[in-house]
Amino acid sequence: MRWRYSIHQHDQKLVFLFFALWATTLLLSALVYLFGPPLVPLWYSLPLAREQLAAAEYIWVFPGLSAVVTIMSLWQGRKSDLEHERYLARLSLISGLALMVFLLVAQIRILKIIL
Repeated sequence: MRWRYSIHQHDQKLVFLFFALWATTLLLSALVYLFGPPLVPLWYSLPLAREQLAAAEYIWVFPGLSAVVTIMSLWQGRKSDLEHERYLARLSLISGLALMVFLLVAQIRILKIIL
């Protein structure tokens, strides 16, 4: 097993999208944290409306989860010695991007409620 990281040449755009989505999530979190209200509605599954609010520091959950998804997807999407490595790498990268888009949509939904 190689520990050196390298990505397939045809997946360079997907890697760029990972970092673009992560940077967007980080920027939105910074804007909400610096200029937003002290309480943000993060927990939509709770029955009482006042219990759905969390401190503004919890907005950093989104870039944290995005970073974890990025690291795990890029690690699984690297070049390896597997038989179907290009297929598995592409599958890992696309599924990671889908998770990142879902996180960004959830964050945009919170921004829509705040604004």
